[in-house]
Amino acid sequence: MNERRQDPDVLAAHLAAAHRALTADLAELVVPEKAMRLRPPSAVGSGNLSEQDLAPLERWGIPNVDELGFTPEAGGTLVEEVDSPGDPLFRICVYWRWQIGVTGQGEVRGLQLEEWPDVFVNSSVDAFVETSWRWYHTWLEVKEMGWFIEVFDVLDDFLEFAALRDPRVGLEERSLWKFVVRSMSG
Repeated sequence: MNERRQDPDVLAAHLAAAHRALTADLAELVVPEKAMRLRPPSAVGSGNLSEQDLAPLERWGIPNVDELGFTPEAGGTLVEEVDSPGDPLFRICVYWRWQIGVTGQGEVRGLQLEEWPDVFVNSSVDAFVETSWRWYHTWLEVKEMGWFIEVFDVLDDFLEFAALRDPRVGLEERSLWKFVVRSMSG
């Protein structure tokens, strides 16, 4: 985060933009030039997962922003692999320190990279896509705000949104969104 002094009007504009990131329609938040859209493989049929469950990845995509830590799956097509308990897993991206994937039941999980423990991400692909775009816009504002107490309020507001959108985010001890917010709030 930037440590320069912030003009009160500029700070107010960042706070308004951060609020918009949590309240605007998803269609207004998707940035086409930053969106990595991922196509489901030709035959899904694993567990209870359907092409419809994966549709938000193709329709909206996820933010493809190296600085943010999102590195979507290369080639734009989800790849099915077997995860450690033998369940199918469709790889979506690498985010921060985890390989993010969708289980055959439609849950989004983060599998460890660099010896970090597995994490819960979201209960559905739809919740993951929406939360990812809202995090992208929240992050854009937080990184420009500087070290002001309001940054912590913005991060708390994002985490509250994520838990309202998907209650398990708030309930899971090892939640990706909790880890990401805590890493920025010290």
